[in-house]
Amino acid sequence: MNNIFNTNEYGFGLIEVIFAAAIIGTSIVALFGVFASLTGITLRNTDELRANFLMEEGVEVVHYLRNTGWDSTIDAYSLDTDYRLVFSGGEWTLSTTPQVFIDDTFDRTVRFSSVYRNGSDVISDSGTLDSGMRFAEVSVSWMEGGATTTRTLGAYFADIYGE
Repeated sequence: MNNIFNTNEYGFGLIEVIFAAAIIGTSIVALFGVFASLTGITLRNTDELRANFLMEEGVEVVHYLRNTGWDSTIDAYSLDTDYRLVFSGGEWTLSTTPQVFIDDTFDRTVRFSSVYRNGSDVISDSGTLDSGMRFAEVSVSWMEGGATTTRTLGAYFADIYGE
C-alpha cells in the first residue's frame, strides 16, 4: 500500500502558513506606518497652505489700505512695529493690540519699514530715504510639533496717487 504522505514532509505546510502570516502581518504593520506618516504630512501641509493664504491676504489688505489713502493709512503707521489686521464693520484696520488667533491657530502680523535708494535710484539697504515707499512684511506663525513655525512674505508699496 502506497502512503500518500511522505514522513519527511510532516509539518512543512504548517511552516508555510506561519511564514505567509508573518509576511502578511509585517506588510499590514508597514502600511499602517506609511498611512500614519502620510496623515502627519498632510496635516502639516494643510497648515502651511493656510498660512500662505493668510500671508497673501495680508499683502492684499495692505494694498487695499494703500488705495484708501496713503497719508491716513500706510504713512500713519509707525515703522518697525508689529500690527495685527482687524476686520470690523466691513473695513480693514491695523492694531497693535494682540488679537485672538485666526482659527485658534495662526497669528498674523504686519510690519512696515523704510525704503532707501542708492545713487542709481535702485532700492538698497542704505542711501536716500524714499518717503513715498514702504516695505510691508506679513508674517504668519503657528505651533507645529511643539515649536513655533513662521512664514514671511514681503512687498513694496508706493504712494502711487501722490497724496
